[in-house]
Amino acid sequence: MIIDGMSNILNEFDFTDSIIVNLSTSDYSTKLSMTIDYYWDIQLGHSSTRLLVLEFDKCYKIETVFTDEILHNLDKSGYRNSFFTIVKIDKISETEVAFYNNFNSTYFLKVKFATVKIYEKSVV
Repeated sequence: MIIDGMSNILNEFDFTDSIIVNLSTSDYSTKLSMTIDYYWDIQLGHSSTRLLVLEFDKCYKIETVFTDEILHNLDKSGYRNSFFTIVKIDKISETEVAFYNNFNSTYFLKVKFATVKIYEKSVV
């Protein structure tokens, strides 16, 4: 399964309460890969959750917002999971999106990109 385009992705998936388990950049920080533990699989009656990968390509801007408290506590597993739990996604445009959690009054991650796709991560 591969879905392209932010509107198509958000029409197919509700990321509320899903947890970002990995963020990484490549290609000189112009590609952002976000692995998400998709919470809604359990709510839909599945026995486990899928890992979905949101892949932003040709990123013009990747902006993160971390407070001192967050940086000092990210090594604590429960705190980290809470911080990276998605409570809202704001599609600013088809090529710009912001992710919100319960810790910031503003977004904690904002990405401006040329293309985006989502696919299921293979479990080996």
